[in-house]
Amino acid sequence: MIPNSFYYSHDVFRQEMDRVFPAGFEFVCLLSELREDKDFVCIDYQGCAVVVQNFKGELKAFKNVCSHRFNKIQFEDKGNRPLTCRYHGWSYNAAGLPIGVANRIEPLDLAEDYLCLTRYRIEVCGQFVFVARNESPQTLREFLGVFHDVLENLSASLGPQIHFGQVPHKANWKVLVENVIDNQHCALLHRETFVSFGFCRTPVEEVVTEGLHSSWHVPRTPMDRDGLRRRALSHLQSRTFAHDSFYHIYIFPNLFIASTEGISFYIGHALPLSAEETLLRVRYHEPAVELKPSERVRQDLLNEQTRVYGLEIVEEDRPILESIQKGVQLANNPGVTSKGEPRIREFMDRYMDMMRSRQVSEAGTYES
Repeated sequence: MIPNSFYYSHDVFRQEMDRVFPAGFEFVCLLSELREDKDFVCIDYQGCAVVVQNFKGELKAFKNVCSHRFNKIQFEDKGNRPLTCRYHGWSYNAAGLPIGVANRIEPLDLAEDYLCLTRYRIEVCGQFVFVARNESPQTLREFLGVFHDVLENLSASLGPQIHFGQVPHKANWKVLVENVIDNQHCALLHRETFVSFGFCRTPVEEVVTEGLHSSWHVPRTPMDRDGLRRRALSHLQSRTFAHDSFYHIYIFPNLFIASTEGISFYIGHALPLSAEETLLRVRYHEPAVELKPSERVRQDLLNEQTRVYGLEIVEEDRPILESIQKGVQLANNPGVTSKGEPRIREFMDRYMDMMRSRQVSEAGTYES
């Protein structure tokens, strides 16, 4: 089990930001969000400020901090503008070097790289864009393992984005992780949403763990109104990523991917702001299917239902997770896991292995 203090200790949190998050690859965004020249996406959390920018079709990743006076270069979560600082107008090229500023600074004996933005390695799997902030020779395929092919396959069926938003949580990032890989709360907490569509009425199936990552299928139980439902979804019969389940994938440390029968897709991204605050970045996508004009209207209605119910499920979880964050600081003993929580057990074990590599004590300090 993870010691209780690891969910609220600021010392432990700083160690996580130094060791756990930069240890492998970190998800940034989808390729579709970087389609045009000057498109950019930022991820910004404790100890991390990354911008991925499109330079005439070439994607580059940098630390989002101007080398002149430390202003953040891109302010928005995503957008389209040059990589130019708003403070003094320093612009940077695809190599991360400032353009046309040689005569605007005091004459200093500085190497060219001194003014260069910190560069990060960028790799893509299907539609999923990742960066590596470390010096490890590990490739993205090696990091993802069996899930590399899964993400590539899913990406081919990922259609247009129907929602992008952010939901603040007053809870540690690990609380959000444990919630999404927990299947036992759904039958009670999501009775009017998830369960009403036929999910979480039978045990999960096809549990897969690969290193730090995991997945499972939550089967869908047939319901009385399925005939009407099939007719309403008939325009999606040609979708290629079809399965009779809710398929959930967790990519360590903070990426959550879900497909509801290939009818809709959810991408959750937990950004740790502090030991007790996490910003959940939420994306919903429709499937990649060619539609007739009359079918487009039907799909738009389905998209709105996906957005409304998806955000409702997030809001059903949020107060519980914030309650857990308070309770873990009051509890006398660590929690327990049951036999039906294999992914939580695996996450905790792997996480603690990483933390023990630096000999972290329960008080959040290094042991000698």
